[in-house]
Amino acid sequence: MKYIFLTLVLLMSPFVSANDKFAMEMITSNSSGGWGAIRFETETGKSWLIKGGIFVEIAERRRLAKGKYIINMVTTRKGWSATRMDV
Repeated sequence: MKYIFLTLVLLMSPFVSANDKFAMEMITSNSSGGWGAIRFETETGKSWLIKGGIFVEIAERRRLAKGKYIINMVTTRKGWSATRMDV
Protein backbone atom coordinates (compact mmCIF):
# COMPACT_ATOMS: atom_id res chain seq x y z
CA MET A 1 0.00 0.00 0.00
CA LYS A 2 2.86 2.39 0.76
CA TYR A 3 4.23 2.01 -2.75
CA ILE A 4 0.89 2.79 -4.38
CA PHE A 5 0.52 5.90 -2.23
CA LEU A 6 4.08 6.99 -3.03
CA THR A 7 3.45 6.57 -6.75
CA LEU A 8 0.35 8.76 -6.53
CA VAL A 9 2.26 11.41 -4.59
CA LEU A 10 4.96 11.46 -7.24
CA LEU A 11 2.53 11.69 -10.13
CA MET A 12 0.69 14.59 -8.50
CA SER A 13 3.87 16.36 -7.43
CA PRO A 14 4.92 19.69 -8.96
CA PHE A 15 8.47 18.28 -9.03
CA VAL A 16 7.66 15.67 -11.67
CA SER A 17 9.26 16.69 -14.94
CA ALA A 18 9.29 15.25 -18.44
CA ASN A 19 13.03 15.95 -18.74
CA ASP A 20 16.04 14.98 -16.64
CA LYS A 21 15.93 18.13 -14.50
CA PHE A 22 14.74 16.09 -11.50
CA ALA A 23 15.49 12.54 -10.38
CA MET A 24 14.54 10.33 -7.47
CA GLU A 25 16.18 7.61 -5.43
CA MET A 26 14.18 5.20 -3.29
CA ILE A 27 15.17 2.37 -0.94
CA THR A 28 13.57 -0.10 1.44
CA SER A 29 15.26 -1.22 4.63
CA ASN A 30 14.76 -4.76 5.86
CA SER A 31 16.29 -3.94 9.25
CA SER A 32 13.88 -1.11 10.08
CA GLY A 33 10.98 -2.28 7.90
CA GLY A 34 10.74 1.22 6.44
CA TRP A 35 11.57 2.99 3.24
CA GLY A 36 13.12 6.27 2.16
CA ALA A 37 12.93 8.45 -0.92
CA ILE A 38 14.77 11.56 -2.00
CA ARG A 39 13.83 13.74 -4.95
CA PHE A 40 16.56 16.05 -6.25
CA GLU A 41 17.33 18.56 -8.94
CA THR A 42 20.15 17.09 -11.02
CA GLU A 43 21.78 20.43 -11.93
CA THR A 44 21.70 22.18 -8.55
CA GLY A 45 21.66 19.27 -6.09
CA LYS A 46 18.67 20.79 -4.25
CA SER A 47 16.91 17.88 -2.53
CA TRP A 48 13.62 16.94 -0.88
CA LEU A 49 12.96 14.04 1.49
CA ILE A 50 9.56 12.39 1.32
CA LYS A 51 8.23 12.40 4.87
CA GLY A 52 4.65 11.55 5.74
CA GLY A 53 3.68 11.60 2.06
CA ILE A 54 4.94 15.16 1.39
CA PHE A 55 8.18 16.64 0.07
CA VAL A 56 10.28 18.32 2.75
CA GLU A 57 13.21 20.38 1.51
CA ILE A 58 16.57 19.30 2.91
CA ALA A 59 18.35 22.33 4.36
CA GLU A 60 21.80 23.13 2.99
CA ARG A 61 24.71 24.64 4.89
CA ARG A 62 25.78 26.50 1.78
CA ARG A 63 24.70 26.93 -1.83
CA LEU A 64 26.02 24.17 -4.07
CA ALA A 65 27.80 24.87 -7.35
CA LYS A 66 25.93 23.89 -10.50
CA GLY A 67 26.93 20.47 -11.73
CA LYS A 68 25.52 17.05 -12.52
CA TYR A 69 24.34 15.52 -9.23
CA ILE A 70 23.33 11.99 -8.35
CA ILE A 71 22.19 10.49 -5.05
CA ASN A 72 23.11 7.02 -3.88
CA MET A 73 21.11 5.36 -1.10
CA VAL A 74 22.18 2.29 0.90
CA THR A 75 20.66 0.30 3.73
CA THR A 76 22.25 0.44 7.19
CA ARG A 77 21.64 -1.40 10.45
CA LYS A 78 19.35 1.42 11.58
CA GLY A 79 17.57 2.11 8.29
CA TRP A 80 19.20 3.86 5.33
CA SER A 81 21.74 6.53 4.40
CA ALA A 82 22.15 8.76 1.34
CA THR A 83 25.13 10.40 -0.33
CA ARG A 84 24.92 13.20 -2.93
CA MET A 85 27.74 13.40 -5.48
CA ASP A 86 28.64 15.79 -8.29
CA VAL A 87 29.69 13.60 -11.17
